Amino acid sequence: MLRQIFIVSAINFKSLKQRLWRSLVIVVGMACVIGVLLSMLSLTEGMLAEAQWGEIAALVVGQWKWSLRLFTVDRHVGAETMIREKVAHFWKHYLNTGLQPPIDPERDEDLLKALHPKDDGSEIDLSGDNELPGVVDQLVGARAAKKDIETREKTAKTIIGDKMGAASFARIADGRRISNKTIFRKGFVVDATEFRMMKVLNSTF
Repeated sequence: MLRQIFIVSAINFKSLKQRLWRSLVIVVGMACVIGVLLSMLSLTEGMLAEAQWGEIAALVVGQWKWSLRLFTVDRHVGAETMIREKVAHFWKHYLNTGLQPPIDPERDEDLLKALHPKDDGSEIDLSGDNELPGVVDQLVGARAAKKDIETREKTAKTIIGDKMGAASFARIADGRRISNKTIFRKGFVVDATEFRMMKVLNSTF
């Protein structure tokens, strides 16, 4: 038998405004659901070691009292089968072969920086990779679009700032209001950093 424990805090929202109360209820509710799901997943992984059942113990913390609630979790054959298959696939295709698993470009930016924090001065021939020219075009286009958007933002802010002058707020024809208030920001010292900078160079061939 396996047991997981997590804590649920009962918060007194009565003194809060309704909109904030609803937001906090949603956040706390989501946190509780995520906690339960993570505990169930952990139990499922533990049951792969042939435990027949498990328990989730929820400690509900109120303003004046605590209560402990136990929930029995049975084995989930489908989830266990999926975990075994994915683990076996990972070992067979990556760990046993020594190959790096494919990256997820939308999630693995920090992982890639950790794997290759510095360049080694060498040059690699990727001319056989037919996907790469399109990806480089995507990079160049994204940088150009970003620069264009930043220029348009600065232009718009300059026009609006000129029309507002020293005013803190302005109301425009469609009913929206614009705020342009002075913000004070404390000074700070930026520590030295080291990072890799990607550039697209012209062909030298």
